[in-house]
Amino acid sequence: MSFVSVVPDIVAQAAGELESLGSTLSAANAAAAAPTIGVAAPAADEVSAAIATLLGTHAQEFQALVEVYSARERARRGDRDEAIPLMRAAVDHLVRQGQPLQWGIPATGVLVETLLDRGADSDVAEAEAAIERLAAARTDDGLAIREVTLLRLHVLVARAQGDAAAYAHFRDRSRDTARTLGFEGHIAWTEAMP
Repeated sequence: MSFVSVVPDIVAQAAGELESLGSTLSAANAAAAAPTIGVAAPAADEVSAAIATLLGTHAQEFQALVEVYSARERARRGDRDEAIPLMRAAVDHLVRQGQPLQWGIPATGVLVETLLDRGADSDVAEAEAAIERLAAARTDDGLAIREVTLLRLHVLVARAQGDAAAYAHFRDRSRDTARTLGFEGHIAWTEAMP
């Protein structure tokens, strides 16, 4: 038999440090936003202006992704009701910017997982809609990470709905796809599923 010894003061201190870390990350992200998004062109020519615009756009997309992961930490501390709107806004921003694939794949995954963790019926429906939006995003190259992520998210939705047949179907497809692609982390994740 295993025993775990917990010292409440140490647990409380660790929780406080984690909350402080989350606040520090949010503050650092906010402080970095203005100087990274508003990149000034180094010269007055068209190429310099285009490069500055491109860098500013990438910075906005990165800021949105950081917002998603900061919100995920908030959700992990139990504040899902505050975190989900932040995630939703960041994912919507990425989609509006035409970046549902590059940064939108991990951001959508975090949103869907958090919605399913909260578990209301409307959350499951919103998770399905987010998955469909990602699936509908146009890509010319059969982006493998998107396909693996979509399969993983379908597995999670099927589990949340208690749909054993869909769960087994998507789990097996996810496992086969991960093995075919050699994605070790996804292979381990799918093999851990019953």
